[in-house]
Amino acid sequence: MKNSFICIVLWQAIFVTVCFANEFDPRFACDFSRDLCNWKNTNTSVMFKRNMGETGIDDTGPTAGHTDGSNTDYYIYLETYGSPRYAGLVSPKMGSACVVACFRFWYHMYGQYVNRIEVGLNHDNHPLFNRSGDNGNMWKCATVPITSCNDKQIYIRAYESQEGIKSQIAFDDLALAYVDNKLQCSETVCEVNGSDFTSSTIAMTSTTRTVSTLPVTSSTTLDFVPSSSGPPTTSTPTSRREPQ
Repeated sequence: MKNSFICIVLWQAIFVTVCFANEFDPRFACDFSRDLCNWKNTNTSVMFKRNMGETGIDDTGPTAGHTDGSNTDYYIYLETYGSPRYAGLVSPKMGSACVVACFRFWYHMYGQYVNRIEVGLNHDNHPLFNRSGDNGNMWKCATVPITSCNDKQIYIRAYESQEGIKSQIAFDDLALAYVDNKLQCSETVCEVNGSDFTSSTIAMTSTTRTVSTLPVTSSTTLDFVPSSSGPPTTSTPTSRREPQ
């Protein structure tokens, strides 16, 4: 898939089509099909495990990954043993010129004794995102706007439960894009599945609707390719007024 602009329509007094050219950073993309990509386990005593299909314990954990939903689709999960510990992942550093970024991921928290997850920036004691308890037997999407992100790293943590083993937590399909405004990191991003997110399909608000896609001359492939590296592509945003 080639890099592209996404045009969205904002309903005000008139229709206005706005095209955003956000910068996807392939170093952060991971569907765990081969390994952890550029992410690293931070806790050597409790680590996330790659898995496909069921986890082997009834009434907890996913039955398949989120990427394509098949029983050969990989994801990572925390296998709990009833101890007060957590597994953590840490990302590469974000770009030195980064001002605002949008981090998107999918999580699965199903089980009677599920504890909690946290997502934040290194050296920051206040998570940017957290969830706790049983969230249902389904994959859910989260988008996290990150400001002042230059040279920062993202951490993901999943905490074990001391109550019982029906408490497994899983993650899949991590992605990050540099954006112009944190409002662009909305729930609309969750409507974009898999590698489509890497085509700069970040909308301004959840009330916008996509109307067209304009191709860009760049031939950069923006799929979820494990262990990708290199700088993100750069484009220039444009806008035009629609007839009333």
